[in-house]
Amino acid sequence: MQIIKRIAQHLKNIIQHNKSEDNTHLVWGFTLVEAVVVVGIAAILSSILIVYTRQGEKQVVFFKEQSLLVNSILRAKAFSIATFQPTLQPNQNEDRICGWGVHFHKNSSSYLIFKDLAPGNSDCAAGANRKYNRGLGLDEEFEKFSLPVAVKIECIALFDIPNQVCANSANQLNDGDVIFTPPDPTVFFFPSNASDKELVVNLALDDGSRKTEIRINSFGQISFQ
Repeated sequence: MQIIKRIAQHLKNIIQHNKSEDNTHLVWGFTLVEAVVVVGIAAILSSILIVYTRQGEKQVVFFKEQSLLVNSILRAKAFSIATFQPTLQPNQNEDRICGWGVHFHKNSSSYLIFKDLAPGNSDCAAGANRKYNRGLGLDEEFEKFSLPVAVKIECIALFDIPNQVCANSANQLNDGDVIFTPPDPTVFFFPSNASDKELVVNLALDDGSRKTEIRINSFGQISFQ
């Protein structure tokens, strides 16, 4: 606002300076110095506008990715509630779906929805390991999401008592899973100790101007900080 007021005052001074001595008419036009000043002011205003526009675009992208991540967790939870597995499936060689989850990967700033499978239609209690498995002959990946360059997963952590867990790098993980098993659904974390109560995932803009801490507790509830 101060810049705009100064520009307006400067233009007012230029017009007053160009008035004829008898004040009967205005002499329209600018000297070379005045023209340079006006062009310089216009350039400054344009650069400020560009900076604000780019920052605004980043904010929009950030909130979009935040919504997509939360929606992915809710989808996995909904899939688990809707999952129905009879004791015996028609195809005995088909892998049994024992739950649904979301796998977060910090280094690649990506996450995916996955199926927790029990190989060869085996019993879930014995065959499912309640984590995302790469390879091992299981096709557990359902849908993968890669964050744009401007947004990153800054922290993944598991903890038993709400605190500033991400402030300590020793608590941070490169990978983390939240798994929902039917019918309730029951919530599991990986890697996990029996005392773990929440999984935290921190999203941030690459310039540090915006951060959000997303927490999933042992009841499947999602909160923001």
